[in-house]
Amino acid sequence: MPLIFNCLWLCLCLKKYLAFKRAVHHVEKTQQRVLLNIIARNKGTDYGKKYSFDRIAGVESFQASVPISTYESYKPYIEAIADGRQQVLTGERVTMLEPTSGSTCASKYIPYTKSLREEFQQGIAPWVFDLYSHRKKMLLGKAYWSISPAGSLRTRTTGGVPVGFEEDTGYFGFLERYFLKHLLVVPKEVAQISHMETFRYVTLLFLLKEKRLSFISVWNPTFLTLLLKPLTGWADRLISDIKSGTVSPPGPIRPDILSKLSALVTGDEKRAEELTEILAGDLAGREPNYRQIWPDLALISCWADASAGSYLYQLKELFPGVEIQGKGLLATEGIVSFPLTGVKGSALAVTSHFFEFAEAEGQGDQSSIKIRRAHELERGKSYSVIITTGGGLYRYRLQDLIRVEGFLGQCPLITFTGKEDQISDLFGEKLSESHVDAVMHEVFVKYELRPRFYMVAPEKTADGRHFYTLFIELDEGLSQVSNLVNDVELRLRENYHYQYCRTIGQLDGLRLFVISKGGLKTYLEGCASRGQRLGDVKPVALHKHFGWSGVFEGNFVNPGQPEVTRRQK
Repeated sequence: MPLIFNCLWLCLCLKKYLAFKRAVHHVEKTQQRVLLNIIARNKGTDYGKKYSFDRIAGVESFQASVPISTYESYKPYIEAIADGRQQVLTGERVTMLEPTSGSTCASKYIPYTKSLREEFQQGIAPWVFDLYSHRKKMLLGKAYWSISPAGSLRTRTTGGVPVGFEEDTGYFGFLERYFLKHLLVVPKEVAQISHMETFRYVTLLFLLKEKRLSFISVWNPTFLTLLLKPLTGWADRLISDIKSGTVSPPGPIRPDILSKLSALVTGDEKRAEELTEILAGDLAGREPNYRQIWPDLALISCWADASAGSYLYQLKELFPGVEIQGKGLLATEGIVSFPLTGVKGSALAVTSHFFEFAEAEGQGDQSSIKIRRAHELERGKSYSVIITTGGGLYRYRLQDLIRVEGFLGQCPLITFTGKEDQISDLFGEKLSESHVDAVMHEVFVKYELRPRFYMVAPEKTADGRHFYTLFIELDEGLSQVSNLVNDVELRLRENYHYQYCRTIGQLDGLRLFVISKGGLKTYLEGCASRGQRLGDVKPVALHKHFGWSGVFEGNFVNPGQPEVTRRQK
């Protein structure tokens, strides 16, 4: 049965795959067509009238008429949409406002239209077709696409506009969702579970029950490692549920959700016996053999660029021999790039949106920033992404930084390198995440370290002295503490502004906080408590908020340093 639905899904993806393959040889022409189609559909909107869309005949007149924007530029328009007004940013009806959950708390609401969903599909479909057509064994199996636990029930604005997707597959069209319904291992009802232990238990129950799992798709690699961590402790309970066809989570669950899930579980004595044999014996301190649990698992898709790449080794240790593919760059606002087999970097989604790129060194006055189009990018250079979409965002600066790795025909192949706006600036030191991430990678290579978790964040002493702290969790002790701290500090001082703040005494030197256990879990829970969806939380090399020394379990290890004000747990 999976073979039939996978093949039908591939047939649905074929047209968009072929369109993309043609477009990579005509990027300039393709991008102009995408832009003019967006402009033509939205001439009569409030935004279109303000910026004279009816006079736009090409890219040059578009750039002359419409300014580069950020989310702040759209707040009054989105408030009008939330009140129920139409023809504000798009001629099409806004079907939903999707809250963002990125590096900071969920505070932005992105309008979704039928056209925007179709633009997502213009990038997702070529990826899916390439993925399965090069790995035909995957056609025989089922898939797990990560589901985020519910933070709250789906709501509507005062004007009746829905807020948030009903399910995580909301990026897909109607037919795609129909096929996925028959291919996904974990049912959508699991997303309604808000208790974390219960959510993980029920997810594991459905995953373990399915032997023919061939594909796993999660956003964050740490989402999967944390999901699997309690498996050994729950093994007996999970196997019992699989054998009897019951759902018996260790935490609370709403009766209506339990009833729905119980109806989807049937007893499977044979699978229970297989798992009993695989999980037999004392597993204390050892991971189960996941290759035996899911022998057909061929590929795991997850974030692999920037800070997320530091956690891939954990997945490789858990799943030896399983291919791990980076996701490319997909934001709530739009799809920027997607991976393809056999190429370095991910392909710019040239058939989806209209793209522009600000050269990374451009700062300050918008008029002084050098803007490049997709066909003008250069290998090895870094840029900030600007998109125009069918969802009503025009020349919208995503604050995402990319580096060009090469080209597929004329289509840029890119790597995400970090957030442009992820800068900590207490006294003008302007520490950027991309710089911190590069520094940490150099130091980890030098000291042959593979931390389970790490992050740099600001802290302050009881008497008000400010400094940055390297929070780190290691499998083994660190013998060269002072050397490591000195090396990181020296590299941070390559930043002129940080060096200046250190010289004049606005900042004290870097300190080290060794986390004793559960650093990653604690970090994710801390971000979730700030309003982020768990599945969307990304590991970061640099966090801008104070107080993490009062959240993590562990201690500062720098000798002779003044006492730090720590929040009580």
